Amino acid sequence: MTTTVLIADGEPVLRAGLTELLASQPDFAVVGEATNTNDAVDEARARHPDIALVALNLPGGGGLDTAGRIRKISPSTRLIVMVPPRHVPGLTGDADAVVSYATRADQMLSRIRATRLVHPRVNASPDPLGPDTRRPPALTPREAQVCALLARAYSNREIQMALGIRNSAVKRHVRRILFKLGAHNRIEVAIQVARSGALQQEGGQS
Repeated sequence: MTTTVLIADGEPVLRAGLTELLASQPDFAVVGEATNTNDAVDEARARHPDIALVALNLPGGGGLDTAGRIRKISPSTRLIVMVPPRHVPGLTGDADAVVSYATRADQMLSRIRATRLVHPRVNASPDPLGPDTRRPPALTPREAQVCALLARAYSNREIQMALGIRNSAVKRHVRRILFKLGAHNRIEVAIQVARSGALQQEGGQS
């Protein structure tokens, strides 16, 4: 059974990352994207997706208002509101589930599937014990530069050219960034950068 999904998020990088993540799974099909509340409602009215992933801070009304409007025109659509990593999870309004952008890719997929199959509302925090409030390890200034370019979907070659460093150095920095942020891939890095703002840096450039 294929689950159809609408993604409503004002951040192009996040929409692209979520689309890529879902496209990698045989049981998901992204049938629409929206950058604001009105577009999300229009897409939901036209497509009646199984799942709507809606950003909490969606331009034009916010995720909760958008979820309420989608509920009225497409009652069968399960509504998942995506929240920043430091947001305290809680089920509000018409959301069937709340999922943090800090949630690992495999956990996010599992929770989307659970929301589709199980009617009771689900609270999907990054960790079974609640939101992770630990600060991530500091990045060096160079790692922060590489991280910012990763969030803009730069390839290793493009990062090499932009920063004037060797490809081997780029690969080393990427490995360190993934380890320090607890990310599994570049998509998860982009999500953390977009939702967490400036990253903590440590002194010295490597």
